[in-house]
Amino acid sequence: MKRTLLALGLCSLLFACKKSSTDDDPGNNPGNNPSGPALSATDVQHDMAAGKTTYYFTVSGVNNPALTVPAAGTGQTWNFSTLPTTLRDTTVLSPVPPVGSGFPAGAFYSSEKRVYGTGANTQSITVLTYQEVSASGWLHLARALPAFILAYPGIGELEYEAQLPNYTPALPMTPPFPVRLNDSVNINTTITENAKADAPGAGLTNAPTAQRTTYTGKVKAIATGTVTLPGYAAPLNALVLRRDLTIRENYFLNGAPASPLLLQALGLTDGETFTATYYDFYNYGGVGYLGTIVAQGSAVSWARFRRAN
Repeated sequence: MKRTLLALGLCSLLFACKKSSTDDDPGNNPGNNPSGPALSATDVQHDMAAGKTTYYFTVSGVNNPALTVPAAGTGQTWNFSTLPTTLRDTTVLSPVPPVGSGFPAGAFYSSEKRVYGTGANTQSITVLTYQEVSASGWLHLARALPAFILAYPGIGELEYEAQLPNYTPALPMTPPFPVRLNDSVNINTTITENAKADAPGAGLTNAPTAQRTTYTGKVKAIATGTVTLPGYAAPLNALVLRRDLTIRENYFLNGAPASPLLLQALGLTDGETFTATYYDFYNYGGVGYLGTIVAQGSAVSWARFRRAN
Protein backbone atom coordinates (compact mmCIF):
# COMPACT_ATOMS: atom_id res chain seq x y z
CA MET A 1 0.00 0.00 0.00
CA LYS A 2 1.26 3.50 -0.81
CA ARG A 3 1.91 6.51 1.36
CA THR A 4 1.97 9.49 -0.85
CA LEU A 5 1.80 13.05 -1.89
CA LEU A 6 -1.47 14.36 -0.67
CA ALA A 7 -1.02 12.69 2.67
CA LEU A 8 -0.69 9.05 3.57
CA GLY A 9 -2.29 5.81 4.56
CA LEU A 10 -1.45 2.31 5.82
CA CYS A 11 -2.94 -0.27 8.01
CA SER A 12 -4.68 -0.66 11.31
CA LEU A 13 -8.33 -1.10 12.23
CA LEU A 14 -11.18 0.68 13.71
CA PHE A 15 -14.07 1.05 16.06
CA ALA A 16 -17.60 1.33 14.83
CA CYS A 17 -20.33 1.14 17.37
CA LYS A 18 -22.04 -1.73 19.03
CA LYS A 19 -20.75 -5.06 20.19
CA SER A 20 -22.77 -7.94 18.76
CA SER A 21 -22.74 -11.70 18.80
CA THR A 22 -24.31 -12.29 15.40
CA ASP A 23 -23.53 -10.78 12.01
CA ASP A 24 -27.12 -9.75 11.30
CA ASP A 25 -28.61 -8.70 14.63
CA PRO A 26 -26.38 -6.55 16.87
CA GLY A 27 -28.88 -6.73 19.68
CA ASN A 28 -29.19 -10.51 19.75
CA ASN A 29 -26.87 -12.89 21.60
CA PRO A 30 -27.64 -16.43 20.41
CA GLY A 31 -24.47 -18.45 20.07
CA ASN A 32 -22.60 -16.31 22.59
CA ASN A 33 -21.77 -18.46 25.60
CA PRO A 34 -21.66 -16.26 28.74
CA SER A 35 -19.92 -19.09 30.60
CA GLY A 36 -17.28 -19.65 27.90
CA PRO A 37 -13.72 -18.26 27.83
CA ALA A 38 -13.62 -14.47 28.06
CA LEU A 39 -10.88 -11.98 27.19
CA SER A 40 -10.92 -9.08 29.65
CA ALA A 41 -9.54 -5.54 29.55
CA THR A 42 -7.24 -6.57 32.40
CA ASP A 43 -5.76 -9.33 30.22
CA VAL A 44 -4.92 -6.90 27.41
CA GLN A 45 -3.66 -4.25 29.84
CA HIS A 46 -1.02 -6.75 30.99
CA ASP A 47 1.17 -5.49 28.13
CA MET A 48 -0.91 -2.76 26.46
CA ALA A 49 -0.43 0.00 29.02
CA ALA A 50 1.84 2.97 29.60
CA GLY A 51 5.34 2.01 30.67
CA LYS A 52 5.21 -1.50 29.19
CA THR A 53 7.92 -2.97 26.95
CA THR A 54 7.15 -6.12 24.94
CA TYR A 55 9.40 -8.15 22.64
CA TYR A 56 8.28 -9.65 19.32
CA PHE A 57 9.55 -11.57 16.32
CA THR A 58 8.31 -11.41 12.71
CA VAL A 59 8.27 -14.21 10.12
CA SER A 60 7.34 -14.38 6.45
CA GLY A 61 4.51 -16.58 5.26
CA VAL A 62 6.49 -17.56 2.15
CA ASN A 63 7.75 -21.17 2.28
CA ASN A 64 6.69 -21.44 5.90
CA PRO A 65 4.20 -24.33 6.27
CA ALA A 66 3.89 -23.78 10.02
CA LEU A 67 1.91 -20.60 9.33
CA THR A 68 -1.66 -21.30 8.27
CA VAL A 69 -4.94 -19.40 8.38
CA PRO A 70 -6.60 -20.26 11.73
CA ALA A 71 -9.79 -22.30 11.50
CA ALA A 72 -12.92 -21.15 13.33
CA GLY A 73 -14.44 -23.03 16.26
CA THR A 74 -13.55 -24.31 19.71
CA GLY A 75 -10.82 -26.75 20.78
CA GLN A 76 -8.32 -25.59 18.14
CA THR A 77 -4.58 -26.29 18.43
CA TRP A 78 -1.97 -23.98 16.91
CA ASN A 79 1.66 -25.06 17.07
CA PHE A 80 4.11 -22.31 16.10
CA SER A 81 6.98 -23.61 18.22
CA THR A 82 9.26 -24.12 15.21
CA LEU A 83 8.98 -20.56 13.87
CA PRO A 84 12.34 -18.75 13.58
CA THR A 85 12.71 -15.81 15.98
CA THR A 86 15.74 -14.12 14.43
CA LEU A 87 13.89 -11.04 13.06
CA ARG A 88 13.16 -9.25 16.33
CA ASP A 89 11.70 -5.93 17.45
CA THR A 90 10.58 -4.20 20.62
CA THR A 91 7.44 -2.20 21.39
CA VAL A 92 7.70 0.50 24.07
CA LEU A 93 4.48 2.15 25.25
CA SER A 94 4.71 5.67 26.66
CA PRO A 95 2.08 7.52 28.74
CA VAL A 96 -0.04 10.33 27.29
CA PRO A 97 -0.39 13.21 29.80
CA PRO A 98 -4.11 13.17 30.69
CA VAL A 99 -4.30 16.80 31.78
CA GLY A 100 -5.06 19.10 28.85
CA SER A 101 -4.37 16.44 26.22
CA GLY A 102 -7.98 15.59 25.45
CA PHE A 103 -7.20 11.89 25.87
CA PRO A 104 -8.52 9.66 28.67
CA ALA A 105 -6.48 8.80 31.73
CA GLY A 106 -4.45 5.67 31.03
CA ALA A 107 -3.99 6.48 27.33
CA PHE A 108 -0.62 5.55 25.86
CA TYR A 109 1.23 5.77 22.57
CA SER A 110 3.54 3.60 20.48
CA SER A 111 6.08 4.70 17.88
CA GLU A 112 6.69 3.31 14.40
CA LYS A 113 8.37 4.28 11.12
CA ARG A 114 6.18 4.85 8.07
CA VAL A 115 7.21 5.73 4.54
CA TYR A 116 5.73 8.85 2.96
CA GLY A 117 6.04 9.80 -0.71
CA THR A 118 6.18 7.91 -3.98
CA GLY A 119 8.84 6.38 -6.20
CA ALA A 120 12.30 7.76 -5.45
CA ASN A 121 10.84 10.64 -3.44
CA THR A 122 10.19 9.03 -0.06
CA GLN A 123 10.99 9.64 3.59
CA SER A 124 10.80 7.42 6.65
CA ILE A 125 8.77 9.34 9.25
CA THR A 126 8.27 8.50 12.93
CA VAL A 127 4.53 8.30 13.64
CA LEU A 128 2.96 8.02 17.10
CA THR A 129 -0.29 6.06 17.55
CA TYR A 130 -2.37 7.10 20.58
CA GLN A 131 -4.35 4.23 22.14
CA GLU A 132 -6.35 3.11 25.15
CA VAL A 133 -7.60 -0.16 26.63
CA SER A 134 -10.88 0.22 28.51
CA ALA A 135 -14.29 -1.42 28.78
CA SER A 136 -14.94 -0.10 25.25
CA GLY A 137 -12.13 -2.28 23.85
CA TRP A 138 -8.55 -1.77 22.71
CA LEU A 139 -8.89 1.37 20.59
CA HIS A 140 -6.64 3.50 18.41
CA LEU A 141 -7.56 7.12 19.13
CA ALA A 142 -5.27 9.34 17.05
CA ARG A 143 -2.04 9.47 15.04
CA ALA A 144 0.66 12.12 15.55
CA LEU A 145 2.92 13.35 12.74
CA PRO A 146 5.98 15.61 13.04
CA ALA A 147 6.58 18.53 10.68
CA PHE A 148 8.36 17.49 7.46
CA ILE A 149 8.62 18.34 3.76
CA LEU A 150 8.35 15.98 0.80
CA ALA A 151 10.17 17.24 -2.29
CA TYR A 152 9.21 16.16 -5.82
CA PRO A 153 11.93 17.40 -8.21
CA GLY A 154 10.49 19.13 -11.24
CA ILE A 155 7.01 19.22 -9.68
CA GLY A 156 7.11 20.93 -6.27
CA GLU A 157 6.84 19.99 -2.63
CA LEU A 158 4.41 19.08 0.11
CA GLU A 159 4.79 20.63 3.53
CA TYR A 160 3.32 18.86 6.54
CA GLU A 161 2.89 20.75 9.78
CA ALA A 162 3.01 18.79 13.04
CA GLN A 163 -0.49 17.41 13.56
CA LEU A 164 -2.55 15.00 15.65
CA PRO A 165 -5.62 13.89 13.67
CA ASN A 166 -8.18 11.67 15.39
CA TYR A 167 -9.61 8.41 14.14
CA THR A 168 -13.32 9.20 13.74
CA PRO A 169 -14.72 7.21 15.45
CA ALA A 170 -11.91 5.45 17.34
CA LEU A 171 -10.29 2.49 15.57
CA PRO A 172 -10.76 -0.84 17.42
CA MET A 173 -8.45 -3.75 17.79
CA THR A 174 -11.15 -5.65 19.73
CA PRO A 175 -14.89 -5.51 20.48
CA PRO A 176 -15.84 -4.11 23.90
CA PHE A 177 -14.73 -6.24 26.86
CA PRO A 178 -15.28 -8.92 27.95
CA VAL A 179 -14.88 -10.61 24.56
CA ARG A 180 -16.25 -14.13 24.07
CA LEU A 181 -16.59 -16.38 21.07
CA ASN A 182 -18.72 -14.78 18.29
CA ASP A 183 -18.60 -11.27 19.78
CA SER A 184 -17.93 -8.68 17.07
CA VAL A 185 -17.77 -5.01 16.19
CA ASN A 186 -18.18 -3.37 12.79
CA ILE A 187 -15.48 -1.11 11.33
CA ASN A 188 -16.30 2.21 9.69
CA THR A 189 -13.90 5.05 10.49
CA THR A 190 -11.77 7.72 8.85
CA ILE A 191 -8.62 9.72 9.52
CA THR A 192 -7.43 12.74 7.53
CA GLU A 193 -3.90 14.11 7.28
CA ASN A 194 -3.26 17.58 5.85
CA ALA A 195 -0.44 19.31 4.00
CA LYS A 196 0.22 22.35 1.81
CA ALA A 197 1.34 22.00 -1.80
CA ASP A 198 3.70 24.21 -3.78
CA ALA A 199 3.79 23.37 -7.48
CA PRO A 200 4.76 26.42 -9.58
CA GLY A 201 4.06 24.70 -12.89
CA ALA A 202 0.50 23.98 -11.76
CA GLY A 203 -0.01 27.43 -10.25
CA LEU A 204 -0.16 26.08 -6.68
CA THR A 205 1.20 28.05 -3.71
CA ASN A 206 0.45 26.85 -0.18
CA ALA A 207 -2.57 25.02 -1.57
CA PRO A 208 -4.32 22.90 1.11
CA THR A 209 -4.20 19.18 0.38
CA ALA A 210 -5.51 16.19 2.30
CA GLN A 211 -5.46 12.42 2.24
CA ARG A 212 -8.50 10.80 3.80
CA THR A 213 -8.12 7.15 4.78
CA THR A 214 -11.32 5.16 5.32
CA TYR A 215 -11.36 1.84 7.20
CA THR A 216 -14.23 -0.61 6.82
CA GLY A 217 -14.71 -4.20 7.91
CA LYS A 218 -15.36 -6.26 11.02
CA VAL A 219 -13.60 -7.66 14.07
CA LYS A 220 -15.01 -10.96 15.31
CA ALA A 221 -13.96 -13.60 17.86
CA ILE A 222 -13.89 -16.80 15.80
CA ALA A 223 -11.94 -19.46 17.69
CA THR A 224 -10.63 -20.71 21.02
CA GLY A 225 -7.94 -23.28 21.77
CA THR A 226 -4.26 -23.43 22.66
CA VAL A 227 -1.21 -21.93 20.96
CA THR A 228 2.43 -22.98 21.34
CA LEU A 229 5.07 -20.31 20.76
CA PRO A 230 8.87 -20.52 20.68
CA GLY A 231 10.44 -20.20 24.12
CA TYR A 232 7.31 -20.94 26.14
CA ALA A 233 7.41 -24.04 28.32
CA ALA A 234 3.76 -24.94 27.75
CA PRO A 235 0.88 -24.12 25.39
CA LEU A 236 -1.14 -20.97 26.16
CA ASN A 237 -4.92 -20.82 26.02
CA ALA A 238 -5.98 -18.50 23.24
CA LEU A 239 -8.91 -16.60 21.76
CA VAL A 240 -8.54 -15.61 18.08
CA LEU A 241 -10.08 -12.42 16.71
CA ARG A 242 -10.45 -12.15 12.94
CA ARG A 243 -10.18 -8.61 11.56
CA ASP A 244 -11.40 -8.23 7.99
CA LEU A 245 -10.14 -4.83 6.89
CA THR A 246 -10.42 -2.72 3.75
CA ILE A 247 -8.58 0.61 3.54
CA ARG A 248 -9.53 3.19 0.91
CA GLU A 249 -7.48 6.30 0.07
CA ASN A 250 -8.98 9.55 -1.25
CA TYR A 251 -7.02 12.68 -2.15
CA PHE A 252 -8.12 16.32 -2.04
CA LEU A 253 -6.74 19.64 -3.30
CA ASN A 254 -8.23 23.01 -2.30
CA GLY A 255 -11.11 21.19 -0.63
CA ALA A 256 -12.17 19.25 -3.76
CA PRO A 257 -11.17 15.84 -5.16
CA ALA A 258 -7.70 16.06 -6.65
CA SER A 259 -7.30 15.99 -10.42
CA PRO A 260 -6.82 12.48 -11.85
CA LEU A 261 -4.04 13.87 -14.08
CA LEU A 262 -2.18 15.21 -11.04
CA LEU A 263 -2.59 11.95 -9.18
CA GLN A 264 -1.44 9.96 -12.20
CA ALA A 265 1.75 12.03 -12.37
CA LEU A 266 2.42 11.04 -8.77
CA GLY A 267 1.60 7.38 -9.25
CA LEU A 268 -1.69 7.61 -7.32
CA THR A 269 -5.29 6.62 -7.95
CA ASP A 270 -8.15 8.17 -6.04
CA GLY A 271 -10.18 5.49 -4.28
CA GLU A 272 -7.41 2.87 -4.36
CA THR A 273 -7.94 0.11 -1.79
CA PHE A 274 -5.97 -2.37 0.26
CA THR A 275 -7.61 -5.47 1.75
CA ALA A 276 -6.24 -7.97 4.26
CA THR A 277 -7.39 -10.24 7.09
CA TYR A 278 -5.67 -10.17 10.47
CA TYR A 279 -5.90 -13.10 12.90
CA ASP A 280 -5.06 -11.76 16.36
CA PHE A 281 -4.19 -14.22 19.13
CA TYR A 282 -4.96 -13.33 22.76
CA ASN A 283 -4.16 -15.26 25.94
CA TYR A 284 -7.29 -14.88 28.09
CA GLY A 285 -6.77 -14.91 31.83
CA GLY A 286 -3.07 -14.24 31.27
CA VAL A 287 -0.77 -11.99 29.26
CA GLY A 288 -3.31 -10.73 26.70
CA TYR A 289 -2.10 -9.97 23.17
CA LEU A 290 0.17 -12.69 21.73
CA GLY A 291 0.51 -11.75 18.07
CA THR A 292 -1.04 -11.71 14.61
CA ILE A 293 -1.14 -13.70 11.37
CA VAL A 294 -1.81 -11.53 8.28
CA ALA A 295 -3.43 -13.09 5.22
CA GLN A 296 -4.50 -11.89 1.80
CA GLY A 297 -7.02 -14.30 0.41
CA SER A 298 -6.01 -17.81 1.48
CA ALA A 299 -2.28 -17.03 1.54
CA VAL A 300 -0.44 -16.00 4.71
CA SER A 301 1.70 -12.89 4.10
CA TRP A 302 3.51 -12.63 7.42
CA ALA A 303 3.11 -13.04 11.17
CA ARG A 304 4.34 -11.33 14.30
CA PHE A 305 4.32 -12.93 17.75
CA ARG A 306 5.59 -12.07 21.20
CA ARG A 307 8.81 -13.58 22.43
CA ALA A 308 9.21 -15.24 25.80
CA ASN A 309 11.92 -12.51 26.33
